[in-house]
Amino acid sequence: MRKRLVLTVSVASFVLAVASAPFAEEVKDPSYAVKVDVPATKAGQHAVVKLHVKPGAGYHMNRDFPVGVTVAPTAGVTTDKAHLGKADAARFEDAGADFDVGLVAAAPGKQVVTADLKFAVCSATACEPKREKVSFTLEVK
Repeated sequence: MRKRLVLTVSVASFVLAVASAPFAEEVKDPSYAVKVDVPATKAGQHAVVKLHVKPGAGYHMNRDFPVGVTVAPTAGVTTDKAHLGKADAARFEDAGADFDVGLVAAAPGKQVVTADLKFAVCSATACEPKREKVSFTLEVK
């Protein structure tokens, strides 16, 4: 009887601890993170979507890799430039890279835009090329 009580209390404590822990987003690749900042915009107004790449702990951006962002054609959305290279980066350094993607949506509504992000991160022992498909929604008023 005593063993059953201890087990019940232990399981209850574990469930309570897990339930009260803050929800954490699943990390799919610890070597980097990609963040997208999408501004509010109006039809016909120029908007700049910011793509941020941050190397994970123990990694840095590979400055020699041919980095790039290629924006897929989207009906009703025009881009300032369909392909952005390293020279187009708003910031490119060991600590990360930022790209400003200029867009204009022709009409109000939701527009889903997809971009292919290509870069490489390096640890002390190896460099790893990465390709990340990023989708974001423009809420056009």
